[in-house]
Amino acid sequence: MTSALIVIDVQRALFETNPAPADAEAVLARINALAGRAADIAFAAVVAR
Repeated sequence: MTSALIVIDVQRALFETNPAPADAEAVLARINALAGRAADIAFAAVVAR
C-alpha cells in the first residue's frame, strides 16, 4: 500500500477573516509540520492550489 499526504487549496485569505476560524493558527502549523516531515522522510506529498 502506498501512502501520501495531500493538502488541497489552503488559502491564506480563508484564515485572514475576522473572526478567524477556530484554531486557524494551529491548523496551519500542523499542515506545515506534516508537509515538512513528509519531505524529510521522502514521503509522497501533493500540494494542490
